[in-house]
Amino acid sequence: MAGPPSTPDSKGSRYTRQGADVVLPKGKVAGKARAHRPGSDLSRGDTIRNENAQYVKESIKAIRDRTDVTEVIKLLLREEGLFSSAGSSMVSIAGSSGFRIAGYDSTGNMDLDVMALGYLLMDRLDTLHDYSAGYNDKPASKGLVNTLLLDVVTSGGCGAELVLRDDFTPDRMVPISYSSIEWQADGKGGRYPTQDSGEIELNIPTVFMAEHNRQPSDPYAASPLRPGLNNTMYFSEFLEDTRRAVNRTGHSRMTATIDTEKLANSAPQNVKNDDAKMQEWMKDQYESVVSSMEELEPEDAVVAFDSVSFNVHDTGGSKSDYSTMLTMLGNLQGAGLKTPASVTGLRASGGQGLSNAETLVYLKTVDSIRTPVEETMSRALTLAARLLGVDGFVKFSFMPINLRPEEELEAYKGTKQKRVFEALSFGLINDAQACWELAVRPQGMTAPLAGTRFYTKSTGTGEADRASSTGAALNPDTPSQSGGDDQ
Repeated sequence: MAGPPSTPDSKGSRYTRQGADVVLPKGKVAGKARAHRPGSDLSRGDTIRNENAQYVKESIKAIRDRTDVTEVIKLLLREEGLFSSAGSSMVSIAGSSGFRIAGYDSTGNMDLDVMALGYLLMDRLDTLHDYSAGYNDKPASKGLVNTLLLDVVTSGGCGAELVLRDDFTPDRMVPISYSSIEWQADGKGGRYPTQDSGEIELNIPTVFMAEHNRQPSDPYAASPLRPGLNNTMYFSEFLEDTRRAVNRTGHSRMTATIDTEKLANSAPQNVKNDDAKMQEWMKDQYESVVSSMEELEPEDAVVAFDSVSFNVHDTGGSKSDYSTMLTMLGNLQGAGLKTPASVTGLRASGGQGLSNAETLVYLKTVDSIRTPVEETMSRALTLAARLLGVDGFVKFSFMPINLRPEEELEAYKGTKQKRVFEALSFGLINDAQACWELAVRPQGMTAPLAGTRFYTKSTGTGEADRASSTGAALNPDTPSQSGGDDQ
């Protein structure tokens, strides 16, 4: 027998029958993705060009002349070592700890069923595919999360679109570049995103955008790496200037001196008697010495007649300020990129305590870029759950960042597990919250444990415990209470 209609506005739909206190989207929001992304404007069979396959060698001065901030940041993340290290470290540390999902019912209490549905929706991104549709281009959950984190680092925000099937069930999530978004006013004090100068309107409930530390007076957020652009330019220009200066004055030079008298005496007799031939011959000998010197490598040996003598000169030059300047500019660049020298590898002095303090502050900074991703994923998963008929909401959150090895954390995890079990045993938290605290997926839980006192220790007053003298001393037969009807 056929089930109830799947669309929210259909008569007798499961959403109406269930009595969900949720206003679901109406209209045609299912089917083909609407947001513009690489390749979405091409026809079938057209090749999507790989812009990253070509290496374009540019000086830092040429990069400085560009005006698109996001384009400059993307180029530096791809080509500049320290800038790329700062961005990659943020994304890697932010996404390496994993995530957990909390599910809440309509009253705001944690619910195991909603939580299990949240994990099931994440599974759909990874494993559940329609193999009859050909190649599957769904972004997996980890890849999607890392892409959103990288977008926050690059442009200051992130976005995603929840693509639905024709029956209003969620199919996949695709990222939307925040830098491609242009906000338009809705005339009611709010705004909605558009793309391609307003040609693509994303005023639909399946598009979700979030921003990182946006100023209340600014309509757009900025990349957290943007303050480091100027210092990166100064640092790279100084390195280029230093390289040229070292090549000019920092290396020894070998010079060759030609003894013209000896060279003239070694000329053939017919050349000596003709001044024009003599000048041409001397010129040929000079060019031969020059070409031989140009092709020399540092490890090559030089063999010549006594008409040519060689000497190595040390050009000198003061380079005592180079190290100090590099250290100062490196620290300025690290401050601008919010990445301390202990992370970028520029730490040349200071103790372990300084590095530890820098790392702790840095981890707080990294943790802040995860907030837009958590917001985007939570809203998308909540809409997906409600479209499946669940009256609740889903919270996506990352696990706390910890740089220590997993084996070293086992003792801490055991202590936390005991504390959670005690709270669950006395009913201070429910089963869903315990699963969330321990980052355990709610599967195979056959009986509720909250408030059952399953974690209380036995008093041990049985006869078996009193079989020995030690047991009798530890377990006396004295009544625990005086007795009586009122006890």
